Amino acid sequence: MTQEAIQLLTNPDKDTLVRLNALYEIVQEFEPTHFSLLEGILQDTDEHPDVRSAVALALGKVGGQQAFNILKGFEHEADITVKNHVIQGLGMTGETDALPILVNALWDSNNHVFASATNGLSLFGQRATSVLIELLDADKEDIRCVAAWRLGELEVREAVNPLLATLAEEKDPEVIALCVWALGEIGVYSDEVMTQLNAWRDNQNPDIYKRANDAIHKIARHIN
Repeated sequence: MTQEAIQLLTNPDKDTLVRLNALYEIVQEFEPTHFSLLEGILQDTDEHPDVRSAVALALGKVGGQQAFNILKGFEHEADITVKNHVIQGLGMTGETDALPILVNALWDSNNHVFASATNGLSLFGQRATSVLIELLDADKEDIRCVAAWRLGELEVREAVNPLLATLAEEKDPEVIALCVWALGEIGVYSDEVMTQLNAWRDNQNPDIYKRANDAIHKIARHIN
């Protein structure tokens, strides 16, 4: 069946959906010898972007170092649709070496690539902690928002002081709101945390006020 699927996938005259279904079958019965086949399709700029994109995701699903090595070669892909799926695939591989590439993709001007990079970082869980803490100092508000959001989701206790430091200097209300929210999710009680949260609860911005108020109550529940 796999050989038949390979013939369908590599036949450009076949309907795209037929080829994508064939790719699915290949992934289900994947063997190391299939890497060169998928790399060849990804390298072919005359190939249909949907097929190249699907191959990028397939490599991400297969995962491992060899899949990462192939995808890494396309991090600067000119076709934005393919690039978006390459970034997704890199996150899916689970290889720690993909983290710097995902971080760089956060600065991409394309919103889809940015979203794929943020989602990719979330797949690494606690392994992305140090990277996310560093991103609190990023020069883009959207990236600082992502960092605060993911740190809160992961309840990273080591992020409390960096979040407090960010709040001490931050001017963007959305970043402030997410940093405040993250402190509530992490749930660490300290005089400094409560002082900051009480101060932000007096803020005129309704989102900041609500998130600060919610964070205070959430931390209070943790210690009672």
